[in-house]
Amino acid sequence: MNENDGIGENLSLNFKLEWQRYLHKGFSIQYIHSQMRTVAGEKIYIRTSTFGNVKKSLGITGYPDGIDIRLVDGKIVKRFNDLALHELDLDSCIKILETVSQEKLALDHPLAEAAILAGIAKFIKCFGVSAARGQLNAKKIYKDIPKAIEVFEYFKALRDKHVIHDENPMTMIASGIVINRPGADRKIADVIALPMVARVASKEQFEQLWNLAYIAREWVGTQITELANLIIEKYEAYSHQELMNLPPVKLYKHGTEVVGKNRNEL
Repeated sequence: MNENDGIGENLSLNFKLEWQRYLHKGFSIQYIHSQMRTVAGEKIYIRTSTFGNVKKSLGITGYPDGIDIRLVDGKIVKRFNDLALHELDLDSCIKILETVSQEKLALDHPLAEAAILAGIAKFIKCFGVSAARGQLNAKKIYKDIPKAIEVFEYFKALRDKHVIHDENPMTMIASGIVINRPGADRKIADVIALPMVARVASKEQFEQLWNLAYIAREWVGTQITELANLIIEKYEAYSHQELMNLPPVKLYKHGTEVVGKNRNEL
């Protein structure tokens, strides 16, 4: 099918279910747990000579003939920007998952659980509706890979109904009263809550999420290259003076006041 065959063919929902003791005030119950890039392929390194609200001096390394950066816009550039941000999130997801393996963390370690939850959030973020960023289309990316959509929908539901919003039965709770023996001073000793929470971290889940993120990142990288070539073709037709007349790139350092705002409206 394509260069991702060796990865995609490993996708399946064959997660194992395990059980672990959960202790609460001496009572034990069981709970279940399932197992910046360029068209040339190089990173751009940005340096600044001022550090304030606006970084005014911006330069690049890695381009022997490069003298400056100028801002470009338009529909193609907007999609290029969106994909570059998706690539950043997908890279982050992959690195998070790989770090668990490199650090040889046990799957029942709290950091292993935190890692896969963070990876799921980073990954599904790329496919969700956003008022600022165009989303990826899972059906388009995984259309030639059997089982991939099924596995993707599993992680999306896991994110939507368990990781971010607490709705599905992977979190359960029951409360009960502790009854004393006959003749004790009180019939009721205590009221206890017995939470049951599914742990997500497992070898299978890590591998499947990594597979999905890797395939998506490769697809995004191809799209970025195609769009970059279109942008280059457009601006190669400009004179050097016209290029230098384009607005300079400014990187803004915002404070906490922008947390609830849409960046496209700033």
